[in-house]
Amino acid sequence: MGPDIPDQFEAARATEEFRNTPDGLFLRYCRGRLRSLAQRQILTLTGGLAIAALADGAAAIAVIAIV
Repeated sequence: MGPDIPDQFEAARATEEFRNTPDGLFLRYCRGRLRSLAQRQILTLTGGLAIAALADGAAAIAVIAIV
C-alpha cells in the first residue's frame, strides 16, 4: 500500500497541472459546450418554429441557418 500512495499523488498532481494548461482549458470548454448542445438546439428550433408561426417560413429558416 505504501508505494502506491506517492504514485497516486503524482498522478493527481499531473492531472491538476494539465487542467490549467491551454489544452486542458480547451478540453474543459469543449466538454461544457457538449453538455448544453441539446438545450441550445431545442431553443433554436423552438425559436424558428415561433417565427414560422408568427411571421414567415423563409424568415424562420434564415434564423435557424444563422444560429
